[in-house]
Amino acid sequence: MPFSCFCSFHKDLTKRWVCVNILGYGETAGYIKLIINEHNNQLLGASLVGPEVSELLPELTLAQANGLTVEAIAQNIHAHPTLSEVLMEAAEAAEGHAVHL
Repeated sequence: MPFSCFCSFHKDLTKRWVCVNILGYGETAGYIKLIINEHNNQLLGASLVGPEVSELLPELTLAQANGLTVEAIAQNIHAHPTLSEVLMEAAEAAEGHAVHL
């Protein structure tokens, strides 16, 4: 199940976001947007659009509820090849060191 990822960034004084476009499951559109606290890198929220993205909500809600950073999300184990890898890619992109973008 191949996925393609593309990334864009936004930054202001209090938060930044990274948006990773995902293409998989034969679909031509989809994305994951992580909203991050600019001061401590904690996950503030996320927006997900695409097939099967509801499978990614538990990791993101757990991270947000417990004040985890995007670095912690990136360091979590994400099986390959799975949709959950796009969370790792988005978190790594937010940290400036995504491998597959």
